[in-house]
Amino acid sequence: MLVKRKIDKNGNERELIFVPEKYRDQIKSLYRDSTSGHLGIAKTKDRLARYFYWPNSYKEIEEYVKTCDPCQRVGKSNDKTKAPLTLVPIISEVFSKINFDECGSLPTTPNRNRYLITAICLASKYPDALTCS
Repeated sequence: MLVKRKIDKNGNERELIFVPEKYRDQIKSLYRDSTSGHLGIAKTKDRLARYFYWPNSYKEIEEYVKTCDPCQRVGKSNDKTKAPLTLVPIISEVFSKINFDECGSLPTTPNRNRYLITAICLASKYPDALTCS
C-alpha cells in the first residue's frame, strides 16, 4: 500500500492512503452518498483528506459534489430572511436590574456549603457570589 505522509493543522503527522485512479470514484461515492451524507464541498473535501490522497483530489471532489444529482434537486434555500433589529433598552440606574443564577450541587466546602448563587448588575456589570448549603 502506498501512503503519503502529511502534517495536519495541529502538527500531527498523518499517513494518507494513495488511491489509484480506478478506485477514486468508489471512494468519492462512498464518502458522499452513504457515510457522510450530502454535506457540501468543504466538508466532503475535509473528510476525504483525513485518510486519502491523489493528485488534484480537491478539484475532483469539488466537481463530483457539483454534479451530485440529489444535491442539485434539493439545493440550498436562498430565502434567508433576517430577524428585524430591535433596540435594547438602556438601564441607567445601577442595581435596578439584576440577573441571578445558581450552580450546584458542588463538592462540599469546609463550611459544608454545596451551592453557589451569583448575581450581576446589568447596568454596572458588578458581580457577586454567595455560597450556601
